[in-house]
Amino acid sequence: TVLGQHVPAVIKNVTMGEAIKYVSKFITRDDVSATLKETLGLEKETEFEPWLKAVAGNGMDNDQGGPVMRWLMGRRMGMVTARLGGNLTSYFVQLGDSTKLLANESASYLTKELPQAYLDIRRDPKGVIEDIRRLSPNEMRFREENFNREIRDLLTSKDILDESKQRVTEFLMTGFQVMDRLQTFPAWLAKYREGMGAHGDEGQAVREADRLIARTFQAGEARNLSRVMREQGLMKMFTTFQGDANTWYGILSSAFESKNVKRISVGLMAVIAEQMLSSVIRGRIPSDEDKLAGWTLGNVMSAMFNPLGIFGDFADFATKK
Repeated sequence: TVLGQHVPAVIKNVTMGEAIKYVSKFITRDDVSATLKETLGLEKETEFEPWLKAVAGNGMDNDQGGPVMRWLMGRRMGMVTARLGGNLTSYFVQLGDSTKLLANESASYLTKELPQAYLDIRRDPKGVIEDIRRLSPNEMRFREENFNREIRDLLTSKDILDESKQRVTEFLMTGFQVMDRLQTFPAWLAKYREGMGAHGDEGQAVREADRLIARTFQAGEARNLSRVMREQGLMKMFTTFQGDANTWYGILSSAFESKNVKRISVGLMAVIAEQMLSSVIRGRIPSDEDKLAGWTLGNVMSAMFNPLGIFGDFADFATKK
């Protein structure tokens, strides 16, 4: 057990130690720090160092505050397995993630590049997906293992005393990985092709496509999580199932910071579209046409809260009442 806890720290140090050291030296330079404050503001500049520490510490042994906290984390994993594992409705609700593309992408991307990417992957799924993994080692190669924080925690919490339990967990979570793959790989390919058509620089096109996936779809690696989602211990209990909220926060906060009314409006409409699609998939659309207006209004009111885990559940309950 001790060896199993120590190995991730060794792997992290061997594979990333030098890079993390260089980044730390870079962001703490006086001239770089001053430039970041000038261009991004003091509030964002101060986030770089805790972000780097979270990336450096991710995957290393953490006692989670003692036996009580470890017990709570164990119950959290059980809750995640019970709510997500084998739940067909939860699998299909993930289709709503694609509505996030409406918030930032162009009409040409949505109507031309994206449909064509779906067609090409359908014709040769194995070959095209292998090409995408090769082109994108930083984002898409291990996408299935990293896209959701809760599933990532489950798949990396190896229990050497109960291998069968681990295998069952991996099987139950396969549905989420498949649903994510159906959306993110075509989205990445479409953005890559859009970039190649616009400027022809493959390296830049790959970075643009990687950025689209990291900022638009759920991403569970420490480098893509907000500070509240990176927190360990008790805070992690309260942020369970909030990966969607983490993504929406980034999309909407960026829209509001731009002060672009059109971009803000499109972002809010995308949130509402995802909420309504989720309700339809769950079979919550009323059969009575007279109740359709109330159902629509309820979805609009709860759209801002539903991604927020338990808070969204309370909001959903309130709107129904």
